[in-house]
Parts: sequence; C-alpha cells; structure tokens
Amino acid sequence: MTTVCLHDKNEIETLLCQNTFLHLYSVGDLDNFFWRHTTWYGLHEDTLKQVVLIYTGSDLPVLLGLTVEPNLMTRLLQSTIHLLPRRIIRI
Repeated sequence: MTTVCLHDKNEIETLLCQNTFLHLYSVGDLDNFFWRHTTWYGLHEDTLKQVVLIYTGSDLPVLLGLTVEPNLMTRLLQSTIHLLPRRIIRI
C-alpha cells in the first residue's frame, strides 16, 4: 500500500460514504467552506482504503482519523507522523 496526499474530493467522498455514519463529520469537511483548511492523507492500493484529515482552521490543528480497521489506520498514521503538525488535538 502507498501513502498519498489526497486532493480529489470525489475520491475521498467515495471512501467516506462507504460508512456515512462513521464519517459524517469528515464528509462535512469536503464542503468548500472547510476544504481550504484541510489536508487529507490516505492509504491507496488500487483504490483508497483509509483516510485521515488535518483541519487547520483553528488555532490548534485537529487530526481526525476514524476507522473500523485499526491496523490500516495504524499503518497510515505511522507513515504520515512526520507530516503532522507538532501540536494537534487528537479526536
């Protein structure tokens, strides 16, 4: 699997809508009002498998990574830890 920085809202939305109730908050961040304050990273293998988002629209950035597959999330977070802000709120 490859870790990628995501820029395609449709690709992100396709993954998030596979479990809308889990990702409802994240789907909202795809709106143009919030989009400019977000950075998205994902695990990709043929298709997008996992995402995390960093919201920087407040004084302290927020890291949001919700999953039903903890092993994939662990892999994604380990591969992006060097890209994350030094101080974040983890939800």
